[in-house]
Amino acid sequence: MSFIRALAWSFLPILFTANLLYGQNRMLQQKMTLDVKNERLDKVLNKMAEKGNFSFSYSGALLNTDSLVTVNYINLPVWDILDQLFKGNVEYYELDGYIILRSAVNRFYIDADEIRAEDKRYIIKGKVLDVKTGLGVKNASVYEKQLLKSALTDKNGAFRLRFTGNHKSVVLTASKTLYKDTTMFFLADIKVLPEGVIAEDSRQSNFYKSGFNNMIEQSGMGRFFVSSKRRIQSLNIPDFFVNNRVQASLVPGLGSQGLMSSQVVNTFSFNVLGGYSAGVTGFESAGLFNLTKNDIDKSFQLAGLFNQVGGHVSGMQTAGILNTVYDGFQGLQLAGITNQVKKDFKGFQVSGIFNKIGGKLQGTQLAGIVNQVNENVDGSQLSGIYNYTSKNFRGFQFSGIFNHVKGESAEGIQISGVLNKSKNFKGFQFGLINLADTLDGVGLGLFNIYKNGYKKLSIYTDELLNSYASFRSGNANLYTIWEVGANWKDKERFYMLNVGLGHDFLLGKKTLLSAEFVHVMYADGAMYALGNSTKFIAALEQKLNNKLGLVVGATYQLYERDLLATKELPVPSWASTINRNSKSWLGGKLGLVYYF
Repeated sequence: MSFIRALAWSFLPILFTANLLYGQNRMLQQKMTLDVKNERLDKVLNKMAEKGNFSFSYSGALLNTDSLVTVNYINLPVWDILDQLFKGNVEYYELDGYIILRSAVNRFYIDADEIRAEDKRYIIKGKVLDVKTGLGVKNASVYEKQLLKSALTDKNGAFRLRFTGNHKSVVLTASKTLYKDTTMFFLADIKVLPEGVIAEDSRQSNFYKSGFNNMIEQSGMGRFFVSSKRRIQSLNIPDFFVNNRVQASLVPGLGSQGLMSSQVVNTFSFNVLGGYSAGVTGFESAGLFNLTKNDIDKSFQLAGLFNQVGGHVSGMQTAGILNTVYDGFQGLQLAGITNQVKKDFKGFQVSGIFNKIGGKLQGTQLAGIVNQVNENVDGSQLSGIYNYTSKNFRGFQFSGIFNHVKGESAEGIQISGVLNKSKNFKGFQFGLINLADTLDGVGLGLFNIYKNGYKKLSIYTDELLNSYASFRSGNANLYTIWEVGANWKDKERFYMLNVGLGHDFLLGKKTLLSAEFVHVMYADGAMYALGNSTKFIAALEQKLNNKLGLVVGATYQLYERDLLATKELPVPSWASTINRNSKSWLGGKLGLVYYF
């Protein structure tokens, strides 16, 4: 590895903003039965798409719409049906629910210049040549599927492969985009050059064909860590993957599977610094990073810095800094800084800073700073600062500062240090400020603002002060009260501030009975504390019209004088003395209410 690339590892965090894109669905692997008689080819493709729940994308020039097709295929994979329909002249791959068809009319062949077999060591040299021009084909992949050996041709179409072991036969395949694959079969020192496919034998059982949208190599991480040769090979042979039990590597390309590692699904994968594989079905670990082209299936993936997976993950994924999954996730995901899943998530997601899910969440998110879900949530979000749900929410949200549900419906519990916000909320909200279009439940905060709730301004007087102004917000179940008041008499000027809670019993469409509890703070004209009071209020409110109402009520107040106060609060003459510093009395209130 070059010095520049090694030095760049020290700046890995800068690269962690690479784009998150999509994985693949193996539509080409689906098996189907197709029985048609004298139907146009485009109609046959439409039937296949309908059965497989996908779409085809192709140029009209690719099809002879006048040609009629009669076929009877029973339980064949889609890729096999396409090969037979188009007689091998079309190549195909998957992309976001589409099977892309394009012409592969170009043909080449393998010309073996030198074949040596000595003491269980094989060396094959040759060229890949274009059938029409006879010229060498650059950047074609030449590989042996069973032995997992491969090479890219040079500018002259030349290649060289080495094998070790006792092999009765060696089968080389050449692949390149826009060319039809060709295969050469070697038996001892006898060379056979067939045109087409390997005869059906045991070799077929250990690999599968799958069109694949390889977004790992298109990401920032992939472009940095995966060499251009490996990316070219992925373009050339996107539909070949093989299962293998164990692989080990130092870095991508330098390991037991060489250039073929990105085509291999491993049961166990051990990477000293980093590795690149097609998938994992057991366990994978790396000192720094793991790059996985396809799925992690019921497995445990562990990396010192980051994991990046192009397909779906089921199991457990742990990284010191970043986990990135382009498809869905089911299981437990742990990261020191960030977790990002492009599609649906089911399980438990934990990070030191930021969790992001592009699809739905069924489970729990726990982050030191921010949780984000771009679709529905059925579960819980817990963060130090901010929780965000783009669509509907059901469950529990807890944040140090802000909870936000943008969808039409939210149900459950929201608790924040500052602000809760949603559209139509059913449940319990607790925060300094609670906001919603509609609330079916209880909101507990200093300000509870709901479009279908209370926003009342009251002006009244009582036995102690000649003027009060109060604001009530919330709903009938529970509302918050803020009040200020003053006595404007020159000799007895003093002020009050209180905060409290209330509940309304609805007696009719325009009549209600309220029960309120408030804490009152009194100060003299110079704003020095006089004392505190606990006040209980029972009031009858009659709505006069859409904007105005009348309120009348009875109060009970328990007052305690501030020990440092130099003045006395002018309590009513009928107040009862509890002790030297405490008094209580009954009173009343009368005023007007304005409805916003």
